[in-house]
Amino acid sequence: MDEYPEMIYGWCLPRLIHYSVSLRAAYPGRAILIAKYDYSDAYRRIAHSASAAAQTISTLGACAYVYLRLTFGGSQNPPTWCNFSEIVTDLANEIMQCNEWDPSTLYNPDQSETPIPVRETDNEPYATARPMAISIPPTKEGRVDGFIDDLINVFLDTERNCARAPHAVPLAMYATSRPHTGEENEPIKRRAILSQQKLIAEGSPAEKQIVLGWRIHAWKITISLPADKYEAWTSSLAAILADRTCTKGELETLEGQLNHTAHMIPMTRHFLTRIRALKDSKSNKLSKLQILDAEAEDLKLWQEILARVHHGVSMNLIVIRQPTRLCWSDSCLFGIGGYCLTNGFAWRLRIPSTSPIYGSNLINNLLEFLGMAINIWLECRDAKKGKHPCILALGDITSAIGWIHSTASLKPGWRAHTAHLLVARKTAR
Repeated sequence: MDEYPEMIYGWCLPRLIHYSVSLRAAYPGRAILIAKYDYSDAYRRIAHSASAAAQTISTLGACAYVYLRLTFGGSQNPPTWCNFSEIVTDLANEIMQCNEWDPSTLYNPDQSETPIPVRETDNEPYATARPMAISIPPTKEGRVDGFIDDLINVFLDTERNCARAPHAVPLAMYATSRPHTGEENEPIKRRAILSQQKLIAEGSPAEKQIVLGWRIHAWKITISLPADKYEAWTSSLAAILADRTCTKGELETLEGQLNHTAHMIPMTRHFLTRIRALKDSKSNKLSKLQILDAEAEDLKLWQEILARVHHGVSMNLIVIRQPTRLCWSDSCLFGIGGYCLTNGFAWRLRIPSTSPIYGSNLINNLLEFLGMAINIWLECRDAKKGKHPCILALGDITSAIGWIHSTASLKPGWRAHTAHLLVARKTAR
């Protein structure tokens, strides 16, 4: 496995989110369109090497089956396929940047017509992109990214782009996978590399598109859990809460679904700790597990988290933001203190020597939590009314992160986007 190139497809969705926010920031009055393309029979297109094929032989009685192509499940298959799909992705981006390319004369024969974009009819203004801490070039022609056999194209809604961009990915797929001996002489007849069913359903550029299991709304720059996933996952969660029992396999499936949800609110993974511990308490997937009160409270919280993610999370809360408020806090056995770098305000709380907790090692985590919470409270209070501060609260203990989110941003009645909170671990004393 060390000989395979590094796989980067796992960062596809974060890259698309950052690019979309960058594009909206550069062109605040323009619509953004998303098109998605899927390979047909992707894992049947590329052959194994002889040594890899020999390692995938399965036997059944007197018969031996050799996997000559990239079937699902082989650990070496994703890197091999990604090595190819990333080449196609790069080619599609080069095609879109080529001014000499004329899509009316050079195109994938399986898509001769230019699809009509699906635009929103909402009269609401476009959502505002918040400043990011990193620079993503907002290429006007758009950008293609890939996740194994899915290729996604994000571009501005301009007349030129609408005529060119929908043809770039199909042309790149055809150019790299067309029959080399011609349609008539090709010894193995295959379906077109571009999935026609997916092309009809998802190939038209749209402002709302389901990408990698998430619904992206480019108008509002939000991302949400699609209705089918939300309904299925909440039903499973409700059934487990009602019975207060489930199998290890059922809880394992639910954990994967909740972990997927946490991609949009990463700090919520803190509330999977007890669920994972319960799951790991048994080895057999058919073993019965009892849901105790502590795990039940976590699952009830996840019902609220699922509802929020289904409603939609602003991409501004997911990208690496440029902090507008910066504060630092620390504690010792005799007190806590903090400093707000934005306005120069500093504060300190000393523990009286007569206190029973004076000099105690048992309360350090609590003091660290209180220090960060006080700093965040002061920064929110100092922020101008109507503004959405992005607070970078620096501390030196990670356990306080979960405490802050459990007592603040996830408390009923609070709005998750009121103050975008980034809690970082202090790197220098």
